[in-house]
Amino acid sequence: RNKNDFKVTTLIDENADHPGAGACVVDNALSDEQLCFLDSLQRSLPVIEACDEDVGGQRLEVIDGQFNSDNKSSYRPSRSYYCDLDNEIQKMLEGCVIAARQS
Repeated sequence: RNKNDFKVTTLIDENADHPGAGACVVDNALSDEQLCFLDSLQRSLPVIEACDEDVGGQRLEVIDGQFNSDNKSSYRPSRSYYCDLDNEIQKMLEGCVIAARQS
């Protein structure tokens, strides 16, 4: 895609005192075919759910291998993991990063 097709929208100013400083959205950086590929990949990946475990008589929430004594079951993350062995996804997303840097 042509870099002039990209539209970068800043969500949080890069100078803001915030952990998400510089966050942005890059529109029109991926083709419809690339988006379909990413959607298909996401649907094919197994989902890893947070779970509860009994430890020393106390029920603790386990999120990504970390124990959490606060029960926040409504905030439990579910995640999927993918190893981009051939750098296919990385190459696809490089245009987004370049567009964001040039904005």
